[in-house]
This record gives sequence, structure tokens and C-alpha cells, in this order.
Amino acid sequence: MNIEIVPCILCSHRIFAGMSHEGIPIRDFSSLAKLTGDGVVGLGTIENDESVSHRFRVLVGEKFSAADLDDYVSADSKFFKMFARFMHPVSRLIRCGSVTVARETYLYEVDTEEWIAHMDSLGFARLEDERKKWARPWTGESLTEALKSTDPAAGKDNDNEDKAEGPGLH
Repeated sequence: MNIEIVPCILCSHRIFAGMSHEGIPIRDFSSLAKLTGDGVVGLGTIENDESVSHRFRVLVGEKFSAADLDDYVSADSKFFKMFARFMHPVSRLIRCGSVTVARETYLYEVDTEEWIAHMDSLGFARLEDERKKWARPWTGESLTEALKSTDPAAGKDNDNEDKAEGPGLH
């Protein structure tokens, strides 16, 4: 067999995932777990009274394969290309007296139709959309009632309000 050993840095977080250091790819455990699991990613939206997940299989076949692993650790990984198109650099300025610190980060902003077209262009297999009936969030009144039903002290007069511990606890 022709076996090639490819070094890879596997992190527990996504901060550096998709980058490389001195030619060694940096990847994250969550994305590797996704690939070795079902390999399905989706983008959710709300349409009328349904939540809709537009789904794609990002694996070559039905199960994780050597080809998927090769792509995942490659410098031109399709998996990380699916994000790169929608990442926009942002500088966050923090003023500390006379010093300003710039923190460079990214904003992930995606349009559903653009995302679907991009996933198609990467060659990922489109799966059937998953649709679920969507219950609207609680109203203020129903939220208050729900909170009262879970708090045994709710609705009772609190004569010890001024004795609450910590700032702002009443």
C-alpha cells in the first residue's frame, strides 16, 4: 500500500480551524466529528410557520472515507471553503486610556440562496430539506406565567427584598 502520513494539528476549538502553520493544517475536533458522523450540514431558516433546514452531505459517499480525510487535511479543503466565502474581516477597536487595541476577527454573514448555490458549486450532495412546524416564541405574558409556574417564590410578597445578596439581586 502507498501510505502517506500527513501531520495535522487537531484543536478542541474552531478558532484556528482551516488555517495552517508552517504547512501543517489546523483542524478542529467538532468538524472532524461531524465528518466521521453523518457528514450532513444544514442552514436553517424560518418560512411561514415552519423551520426549514437546507441540508447537504459533505462526504464523497455515504460514509467517511480516505478521500474525505485527504480533502479535510488539504490546503484546499472543500470543507473549509464552505465557510470562507461568507467570512468577512472585522476590526474591533478597544480603547484602554491612551492605547487602542485592535482585535481582528471575522463576521460570518450568509444569504440562504447564496449558501445553497455555493454548496452546489463545491459539489456537495443536496439532501431533502427538513421541515418542522415552528411554534412562535412566547409572548411576554405567557413567558411571565411560565416563569411563575417554575419559581416557588413567584407571586409571593418578598419582604426581604433589601436583604438580597449581591448587586442587583431582588
